[in-house]
Amino acid sequence: MGILKRLVLLTKEAQVILSLRGFLLLLLGLYLLAVPAFFQADIIATVLALSLLFLILTTAALVVAQGIFLKKNLTLSFASSETSPLPLDEGIIAGRPYQGLFKISKRYLFPFFLIELRFVFNNSESPIPPFLISGTASAPAQLHLSLNFPHRGVWKLLRCECKLRDQFAFSKFTWDLDCQHAFKVKPAPIDCSPVPPMSSCHRSGDVAIDVTNRHGEPFDLKRYHPSDGIKKILWKVYAKSRELISRHPEASFSPEWQVVLFVIANEHEDSPCSQAVAYMRLLEDLDLEPFLGASTFTEECYAKNAEEALDMLIEKAWLIEDVLGSLRTFINDISKSLNSTRLVKILFFMSQERLATPGMLDTLLQLTSLISSRQIEPVFVISQERDITSLRTSPSTLKDKFISLFWHQTSPKSFIKVEKMREFFEICNKSNWELIIV
Repeated sequence: MGILKRLVLLTKEAQVILSLRGFLLLLLGLYLLAVPAFFQADIIATVLALSLLFLILTTAALVVAQGIFLKKNLTLSFASSETSPLPLDEGIIAGRPYQGLFKISKRYLFPFFLIELRFVFNNSESPIPPFLISGTASAPAQLHLSLNFPHRGVWKLLRCECKLRDQFAFSKFTWDLDCQHAFKVKPAPIDCSPVPPMSSCHRSGDVAIDVTNRHGEPFDLKRYHPSDGIKKILWKVYAKSRELISRHPEASFSPEWQVVLFVIANEHEDSPCSQAVAYMRLLEDLDLEPFLGASTFTEECYAKNAEEALDMLIEKAWLIEDVLGSLRTFINDISKSLNSTRLVKILFFMSQERLATPGMLDTLLQLTSLISSRQIEPVFVISQERDITSLRTSPSTLKDKFISLFWHQTSPKSFIKVEKMREFFEICNKSNWELIIV
């Protein structure tokens, strides 16, 4: 009884069940054995029934035996592939194939049996399709799998669901394999941002004098100090006044350019993130000081350089969006970091797809009302994924294919997108808001 209970518990834990095909064949075998073979003494029915029962029960027993052994001994781990087409410093890019290398331990499989590996991530969509393994390997092997992550984020591989089954699909043995790993996926990079540099802050006077760092021309004069050196002494002045005077660099002037950016994007919208990061790199090349916030930054945090912004946009991609709450927190937080200047302009990066979502225009009106109460002007940078007039519905029936030869019908989704864009353009025109389409 103890062995029987252990087998029952193991069967429930491993979810050993007959497939629909195996269950129907089992019923057919029992029927042939009970009715034609027993009551009518049919030899053909008896042979067929015993053959079916033997095949199904033997297959199920072999599946259970192999499954118990593989569950204890099979291991799977991830290692970066040496044959990856991407350079190591570029990492994994969303939307581009990446060759992943998995190391699997040795395995022993009977003929006509295989293992199906299904990788489970923290998201419902998996970038790795199911993979089938068959045959026997007396040494650890390597599996080269193609990974294609649809969008940015930290994709966490939670486990691998293993299913051992026969090729006749009569029975199966399932268990979970621990192979946790994290993939940091970046949005597709943009080489150069088409958005022109513009300042978000204002102070009386266009420039500020930097007294501590003197990098100007040596036109200022001061009394000589031994640390100045002999070359800086004005000998003509010394000949007339008998006083040592040396040249001193002028105070450098730096423009008051601090640029504030805010990204409105969920985990599926990578284009605004790429545009914002490229724009921050442009500002850094011009020695300007950027500040970046996002709709998924629910905490009091912001980025001050491109690399920090990229990391934050990747790590916080899965968080729930709160556009108004995040913007309010972001403005209050960066006000402490501005150099005695007043915030007058914020650049909002968002995608064209976002405008077509229900309720987004109302959210933008509330957003502009929030910043207008603080005398801040918005600048909207809309990233255009593709030409909205080129979106067509694919013909499904023969009639639709025939009509499509003479008439192109725009999809309802593209109609909604065009109408939302037109409505947003009219709002920007009436309110004198600056709009940049990239």
